[in-house]
Amino acid sequence: GVAVPSVGGTTIFKEIITGKGHFFRAGKSYFLGPAQGAYAWLYEVGKYIEVHQTPTFNATCTLLAAFYKADQKEGHTTFQRYLKEMNFHPNPMVQRLMGMGSHLGIGPARAEALIRRFGTVYNVAVAMPEELAAVDGMGKAVAIKFLRGVGRPDV
Repeated sequence: GVAVPSVGGTTIFKEIITGKGHFFRAGKSYFLGPAQGAYAWLYEVGKYIEVHQTPTFNATCTLLAAFYKADQKEGHTTFQRYLKEMNFHPNPMVQRLMGMGSHLGIGPARAEALIRRFGTVYNVAVAMPEELAAVDGMGKAVAIKFLRGVGRPDV
């Protein structure tokens, strides 16, 4: 059976196997004394947060000290120069511009700057090379290469 704390103490649920499946039925309840409310409360709290029960007050203090000490350790910084912060809501215009121009010299920084300046991918594609070159981090040669790459032979 499965022991579950309840208001009246501890209730043992027994498994019943029928043709329709497995069921648990409340069986005998056992009274635990004055701690019954505490156990029932801990059981309910344990559904939402992690509960650690210790046998003595000293063990509780030791456990809390260990948790505190583990929380004070600094995180590893070995891979920080390789890992970038994840953005779960990227600008779709920036993503589209990067997809069109990644092989033409348009990376994340340039794509964000272009979309910030022009607003849409269409406005970037129909702009003149001089207008694109006016954006920070974008030169005229890269602007011409990008515009020719997206089908603008007139530049």
